[in-house]
Amino acid sequence: MVDPDAIQRVKVDRRTLPKGGAFRVVGFEKRQVVDLDICRYVTEYQAEVLENAQGQRFVAPFPAGVERSVQYGPRLKAHAVYLSQYQLLPYERIREYFEDQAGIPLSAGSLFNFNQDAFNKAAGFEPWVKDRLAEAPLIHAVDTRR
Repeated sequence: MVDPDAIQRVKVDRRTLPKGGAFRVVGFEKRQVVDLDICRYVTEYQAEVLENAQGQRFVAPFPAGVERSVQYGPRLKAHAVYLSQYQLLPYERIREYFEDQAGIPLSAGSLFNFNQDAFNKAAGFEPWVKDRLAEAPLIHAVDTRR
């Protein structure tokens, strides 16, 4: 069992109990249903705007990474890259999936940009790993070729 996101209490229908008895709750039996909720989740950031007596405006800074009026979040981008690069789905099928399942319109250009951004962010990882492996006394690799 895992920590639930929601708990639904199911009460005994008192009409089904024997007449004339006094009953008290002594606990609950538990069962869990693990499901997947694929949905759009939009966070709107509202930056406070202050104005002084001279008409000067002061706007609170948005959090790092929140740069445009509407943009895609990091989890959506990561999921799109996973579908493209690991599951090897074509852009059109990924675009249809997001539109049909979550009502999120994506273009092939956006999907390309998500992949390009992921590639650029991971560019330094390969040489870093190779250097560490070259220096390691044991790398726990098995060659199963015959």
